[in-house]
Amino acid sequence: MKTQLFHQFSKVLHWEARLRNELKPAGNNTVLIVRLDAIGDFILFRPSLRYFRNLFPGQRLVLLTTAVNADLLANESLVDRVITMQRGRFLANPFYQRTLLAELGRIRPAVTIYPAYTREGFVDRLVYASGARERLAFRDVRTGSRRVTRRNAIYTRLIAPDPVVRHEVERNREFLEKLGAKVTDYELSLTPSELERQFAHNVLRPLGSHGGLVVLAPGASAASRRWPPEYFIEVARRLLAAHPVAIALVGSAPERAIGGTIAAAIGGRSVNLIGATTLLQAYSIMELAALYVGNDTGPKHLAAAAKVPVLEIGVHLRGADNNLGDSPLRFGAWGVPKRVFAPEPLAPCQGECRSTEAHCITNIKPDAVAAAALEMLAITR
Repeated sequence: MKTQLFHQFSKVLHWEARLRNELKPAGNNTVLIVRLDAIGDFILFRPSLRYFRNLFPGQRLVLLTTAVNADLLANESLVDRVITMQRGRFLANPFYQRTLLAELGRIRPAVTIYPAYTREGFVDRLVYASGARERLAFRDVRTGSRRVTRRNAIYTRLIAPDPVVRHEVERNREFLEKLGAKVTDYELSLTPSELERQFAHNVLRPLGSHGGLVVLAPGASAASRRWPPEYFIEVARRLLAAHPVAIALVGSAPERAIGGTIAAAIGGRSVNLIGATTLLQAYSIMELAALYVGNDTGPKHLAAAAKVPVLEIGVHLRGADNNLGDSPLRFGAWGVPKRVFAPEPLAPCQGECRSTEAHCITNIKPDAVAAAALEMLAITR
């Protein structure tokens, strides 16, 4: 009952904001771009911002995104302004919703663009509430749903996506090209400062000058995507025995204990940096690496943007539908040598792993991953 009341109140807030914003004169030179993605998806999207600048010359670009994603743009001027939003708070707190909607009303964009292939309903409502006269997005191609039809009707222009399964980078390019952009280069990269690069050198210096750096990322937002720590320990020990490499563990603060367990087990040629870096500091560490070994998580895309070969331990089941959100065909490391391990399903899972804990992913064994990592290190050395 409480959830239904909140949902109805939220709808009233959005309609109220829409009506209020429609009465204001449009900021004819303002284009609002909305991307509230997870870190990895935002890294795949970031090159698009240069092309939006070309598509809307002389106009003010405002980006609505999360604070974490905004940090990735800290040293760049790809947009004129960034508005940050806390997703969880927005979805749970009507007063925070009202504050953010009022902020969109103050900028009153002439155009609002939601260039994500997989749209979310609450973002569609945000686009509508912005009051922009032009509203652009990918068409939601799911059929047979009145809700999808209503959500598509929010937009003044819908980009029809190619029906074949494509990587998210290719989707981003497709959106730009169908708007009229000539996309000549879509290289993933980030721009750390010299201080962030110096941080990376400083934290790695105690490891000494070894035969290369291997980055391990043993965390993930969902427990089902986390390969067991003991498997990472076994792979790390194999690598350290075969090569004079150093190992750095990266990830977010909630995963720090996992990194501590792994670092303590593998010894002195390792450093646990999980929860101890900003994203651009982690990227600077990746720039010094020879190989990434880890789960399907944000650091994988940091590694690819830094041009580091990627060995991904995935949860997308072998032979499963590539339309799923964990498909490496859609969300794999882009533009670098890579190897993806896909597990065979464990009962009772079929089609996709439905466990809330590490389950099917445990079917990927350390021996196979270690052998592949050693092979990739030999190629890159």
